[in-house]
Amino acid sequence: MNKYTVGKATQGLANYIIKKGGQDKGVAIAYDCRHMSEEFSEQTAVILNANGIKTYRFESLRPTPTLSFAIRYLNCISGVIITASHNPPNYNGYKVYWDDGSQISTPIDDEIISEVNNIQDYSKIKTMVRKEAEAQGLYNIIGKEVDNEYVKRLTELSLNPDIIEKMSDNVKIVYTPLHGTGAPLTRSSLETVRI
Repeated sequence: MNKYTVGKATQGLANYIIKKGGQDKGVAIAYDCRHMSEEFSEQTAVILNANGIKTYRFESLRPTPTLSFAIRYLNCISGVIITASHNPPNYNGYKVYWDDGSQISTPIDDEIISEVNNIQDYSKIKTMVRKEAEAQGLYNIIGKEVDNEYVKRLTELSLNPDIIEKMSDNVKIVYTPLHGTGAPLTRSSLETVRI
């Protein structure tokens, strides 16, 4: 993965979103701690912005479920996370999600890849300066507000809050994040439910 493949994938996604008339809804963007994830997420944002598509980029690394939540919470048409998931650390990946918060599937995946494959000239990949995108309201940073709402919704899903309250002093938890991306939200989630 490099800036050319990220650029081509993002321009193809932008072309598809524009065909669907979803540029005003925007795209949520997250990234993990893999090689160049932060830079690739920034590149993804400014390419989408150059195509007139709003972006909501997390201020720092986040686990994939928060991207899925952010897409629905912010009413975005799509989402992108730069992550290689469980693959070895020398890899990275570009995962696209749709407005329901799940990874794209047929026929959307085929339609987007068709747009990507139609890009033969890398000079056709649009981009803009971040400050300009921010000034136009296209580039938006998200973080704590979305995190807090995510944790709140998680705690509402608790099946037996009374048991958690009663037993929390006796519960011991071992948490082993694969690459550390989920650690901050896991900690705050457990603090919220008083474990």
